[in-house]
Amino acid sequence: MKTCNKKELFSLEDCFYLILISTMSICARLWRISQPDGVVFDEAHFGNFTKYYIHHEFHFDIHPPLAKMTMSFISYLQGYRGEVDPFYPLGRKYNNTETMFVTVRMVPAIMSGMCSPLLYCCTKLLGISSFPSFVAASFVALDNSFIVESRFILSDGVLHFYCAFHLF
Repeated sequence: MKTCNKKELFSLEDCFYLILISTMSICARLWRISQPDGVVFDEAHFGNFTKYYIHHEFHFDIHPPLAKMTMSFISYLQGYRGEVDPFYPLGRKYNNTETMFVTVRMVPAIMSGMCSPLLYCCTKLLGISSFPSFVAASFVALDNSFIVESRFILSDGVLHFYCAFHLF
């Protein structure tokens, strides 16, 4: 059985493809991330979960906490201190001093954007050549449903990243 030399796995062409895929994926997800400036789908719930984790308050949740804990930690590092109202109605406009809603949206968007480079690396490690790996990663980077899901369903982008990282 032929063993693969590590020098053969990733070339300069692969580095170019990785940079291109990463840029495409991140830009597609961060494009106008602050719009709309009101509460969207999961922010009504995840604002509360983030607040509970930051304030160390007990709460019951039926879902696994990894995505919410990741968003809470990164939001805390960005300066969010859990000042969200208990229940935001959908569509309600954010005040500039009220919350760092853009940060909360950026966490899953960036983490979801990193799924494409991880997919590229996975396909390269499986022995697939550079261009088909680039095409496969491009499909994930520019998939409309994947982009929307990572922007507005806040836990899914983080969970997709952890699944892709696990596969890598």
